[in-house]
Amino acid sequence: MDSSPQSETSDSVGLWACRWGFWRFPMADLNYRPAAEIEFTQPERSAPRGDSLQFEQRRESRHHALGSATAFLLDPEHFGVTHALTLADRSDHGLGAFSSQPLPLGATVTLGFSGFDMFARRGRVVRCEQIGDQQYRLGFELDAALSAA
Repeated sequence: MDSSPQSETSDSVGLWACRWGFWRFPMADLNYRPAAEIEFTQPERSAPRGDSLQFEQRRESRHHALGSATAFLLDPEHFGVTHALTLADRSDHGLGAFSSQPLPLGATVTLGFSGFDMFARRGRVVRCEQIGDQQYRLGFELDAALSAA
C-alpha cells in the first residue's frame, strides 16, 4: 500500500492518496495562538514630516501616457475656463497630468485629448499639488465612459 502526500488545501485539511482513493484528515495549525496571548495595538498617528515617504493607494495600476489634453471647467463659479495639460499617466478610472496653473479640488471638468487614445471624458479634480515654480501635479477621477447608443 503506497500512500504519499499530494497537496494541502486552504482549509487546513490534508489530502493523501492511495490506490483506493483519497483520504482527508485535519492538520494541526502550528501558528495557532489563543487570542488572549496576542497583543493588538493601533498605530500612532503622527504629523507628516517633510522627509517622510508618502505612498498612494490606488484601485488599479496606472500606465505612462504621452500627449496633451485640455481641461474645461464645468462648475458654475469657473465655467468655461480652460487649462492646458501635459499627460503623465492614466488608468480606466483616473488620469495624472501636469499644468502651469492650479485647478480647484473637487471641480468638475471635461477632458479633451490630443495624441492620446481616449475620447473626451468627464471627471473631477482629486489632487492638485504644487511641485515647482508654476508647475502643478494634478489627479483626475474619471466618470464611467459613455457607451455608444
